[in-house]
Amino acid sequence: MMYWGNHMGTSDWIFSILGTVILVGLIVALVVWVVSPRGDRGGSASATGESPREILDRRLAGGELTPEQYSQLHETLDGAAANSRPRDPAGSPG
Repeated sequence: MMYWGNHMGTSDWIFSILGTVILVGLIVALVVWVVSPRGDRGGSASATGESPREILDRRLAGGELTPEQYSQLHETLDGAAANSRPRDPAGSPG
């Protein structure tokens, strides 16, 4: 790049402006991402603190499930809860 009298050339001005626009855009995007109302970034139920049973009840109340589907899923949850009970660690006395 050639400098004429210690001034920037045309390409230097273009790259300077584009670089500034990109940098400001990234900063704005970061600020929007940080202060956005969806803090969980995915909307998952675990982030809202709902248990699987509460989700099931809400879906039945909202009409997403029939009573038959509800009872079947309720039984499935009961079976999954029974299978996930903590067991004694290996090597523990008793």
